[in-house]
Amino acid sequence: CAAALGGEASSPSARYRRSLDAAGAARWSADADTALARPTAARIASTRTFGFGGATLTDSVRADSVGADSLAAAWRIPATRGRVLTLTLRADSAVFVDVYRAAASTSDSSATGGLDWMLGVEARDTTLRIEADVSGAVVVRIASRIGRVRGGRLVVEDVPALAFPVAGEDRRIGSPFGVGRDGGARRHEGVDIFAPRGTPVVAASDGIASPGENRLGGTVVWLRDARRGLSHYYAHLDTALVGPGARVRAGDTLGLVGTSGNARGTPPHLHFGLYDDGALDPAPFLTLPRTVRER
Repeated sequence: CAAALGGEASSPSARYRRSLDAAGAARWSADADTALARPTAARIASTRTFGFGGATLTDSVRADSVGADSLAAAWRIPATRGRVLTLTLRADSAVFVDVYRAAASTSDSSATGGLDWMLGVEARDTTLRIEADVSGAVVVRIASRIGRVRGGRLVVEDVPALAFPVAGEDRRIGSPFGVGRDGGARRHEGVDIFAPRGTPVVAASDGIASPGENRLGGTVVWLRDARRGLSHYYAHLDTALVGPGARVRAGDTLGLVGTSGNARGTPPHLHFGLYDDGALDPAPFLTLPRTVRER
């Protein structure tokens, strides 16, 4: 598939619309615009099935919001900051897929305004990955060429935006974000991940590392994630294993789990924090994918 560059006007669907005669463009536009204005709500970890032009679906599942002669369908899907929305298309032939960012104030059942085009492709089988910079929703429209019967499915999943910052298979998050500390004088600005002393602490994204020491965190590493505009904070390390200004890739070792700082006397753990004009809850960025179970 070929992604459209240069804005919505140069997307595959827009180029197709311009290639039609007046009657064809009016028909295609009416169906495409109606679908976009009235998307069906779709949840994460779901499969949406579509059929155009009266197509018979092989699994006998009714198509979402597609009439017998419609050429388009659309879905409104929640998008959470810290998650990567994964849209997997499988169709019997190429269709147009356009993705729009929906205004946060738009209701879950309607997207009549506040849509910003993000990307578009013409494809039969493809996977699109969309990382939200703010929580809200996206609207995904799938449309067919005139005179071609199309059917297929769209699998909606999401995965964490960041790699898990502690090596190993045990990926449980302990003390959550926001709980009180020091008798309520401050809040917990991160999450704790418990692991045996000496377990590698790894970079959750590409970035530039800065090791240091402070009273609460003990031995720490800051990592600047310029792509997302975030600062990562890795605290209570036994040892830091990167030098100032080191450029690291996601998964590179930054240090070892320990109990330095105010964690002395507690089980070894990593305190992991995220900052962007204040502390963010790291949990959505790290928790396990929400995927569709095989049926």
